Amino acid sequence: MSGPDTGTPGSSTPEPTGPDARQRRTILIAVCIALMAVIASVSGLNVAQPDLAITFDVSQGTVLWIINIYTLGLAALLLPLGAVGDRFGRKPMLVAGLAVFGAANVVAAVAPSAEVMLAARLAGGVGAAMIMPITLAIITSTFPRRSGVRRSACGPASRAVAASSACSSRPRSSTS
Repeated sequence: MSGPDTGTPGSSTPEPTGPDARQRRTILIAVCIALMAVIASVSGLNVAQPDLAITFDVSQGTVLWIINIYTLGLAALLLPLGAVGDRFGRKPMLVAGLAVFGAANVVAAVAPSAEVMLAARLAGGVGAAMIMPITLAIITSTFPRRSGVRRSACGPASRAVAASSACSSRPRSSTS
């Protein structure tokens, strides 16, 4: 039976269309910013190793845990949390991931001890694991493969990742 509410061929209900060019551009910018923050947090503390050791009065081993626990949490939970995002919705998972990631980074910025910093970095890795697979899924669903637009969308996303990685791992110049 073909009618206005069935959505079958021949019905008077128009097929839903994807986002227009302006919405796609906004989506791409938001996804690139989120992905840049996630990637920058992977290597951002490498330049601060001496400062972390002095600030928290900890060994180099503890400093390495502070740096690497983020990546460990991200890598361990990337696939499971991507599957959760596919099951329960991309937007709620992205928003939750951004909230967890943002709160963890605020806590890390004001951490009074190495233990709090470790917990905050681990929570940041969990938030990043919620964000990263969803951003890639959003790109593939927002930019259709057949139109060639996906290729032009993936270019800025990959440049954003490369730029954030290069900028966050750049050594500091010593001026003393």
